Amino acid sequence: MDGPVVNLWLDGCFDGFHYAHANAIRQAKVNIISGPANVRVVVGIHSDAEILKIKGGPPIFDEAERCALVAGCRWVDAIVPDVPYNAHPNILDKHSIDFVVHGNDVSLDASGIDCLSEIKAMGKYKEFQRTEGVSSTLLLQRILHPAWPRPDPTPLTHLLDDFADAISPRPKIIDLRSLSGHHHVFPKPRKVNSKVIYVGGSWDCFGSAHVEFLERAKALYLTDQIVLVVGIVSDEDVLEHTGEPALLSLLERALAVIQCKYSDALLLNAPRHMCATTLIPLGVDVVAVNDPKERVSGMQVYAPKRFQTAQDVRARVWERKEQYEAKQRRKGLD
Repeated sequence: MDGPVVNLWLDGCFDGFHYAHANAIRQAKVNIISGPANVRVVVGIHSDAEILKIKGGPPIFDEAERCALVAGCRWVDAIVPDVPYNAHPNILDKHSIDFVVHGNDVSLDASGIDCLSEIKAMGKYKEFQRTEGVSSTLLLQRILHPAWPRPDPTPLTHLLDDFADAISPRPKIIDLRSLSGHHHVFPKPRKVNSKVIYVGGSWDCFGSAHVEFLERAKALYLTDQIVLVVGIVSDEDVLEHTGEPALLSLLERALAVIQCKYSDALLLNAPRHMCATTLIPLGVDVVAVNDPKERVSGMQVYAPKRFQTAQDVRARVWERKEQYEAKQRRKGLD
């Protein structure tokens, strides 16, 4: 991109990396600096020990997982692990930062002091609109109380459009329930050496294994002409398959996938088992699966390691349930 390089710093816990986290990074990338500029977003990530000290409870996802998730976000240019909760002015010189950015909610340390007070006094602070409807605290409520209400889908639909608008080229997002005929979605002929790879699943509790899977699927062929199409099953399918509601709704899961830099297109409400007769007219050449038993007849496949599930995450929380419940009570949630 033309224009001067502007380095922005954004830090946080990024526990249970969700669409509000991704939207914060997106806004930093595309909304903060007006005029032509080459904006770089550098993301600092707090350590497990720092979170325990400041928040009074451990993170659900450890530092390595959180770093992998943030690094997989398409609007992140660099990550810096193990940063303190209070953004010290020395980060400006150490990482060549022009501005520190944060949502329009004040972040307080354990002493009740604004973590960015020194940065603000230097005139090196810019802010963006905080995303409502989700937080790490609310995700923890869903884990502890599976019947906890899910967010209104209307703002999520708009946010999915905002995410897509911030990606070039703009990804196709297709709802298979409203598509009349599946032909020519990714039509041929295409560029020489191009491949369309399909991966499907629930993508609930989007974690570092999901990022690794998408990265490896995108690298299956020695060509930069790969289109990675990600199918996302419905909420009803998740309930039928697992016996419990998805931790994240369909649109929340779509936001988790589209923010990942390895995804190129989404198929919403995809069947759990896509057959070759459906995939071939879509233009798909290869299927990557996370379970070797899910091989699709007539299609090439690749199988990675196991994904974490909502049950896995809930088991983590239950191991330290008293700590997490105490943390929730301090925030006024039972």
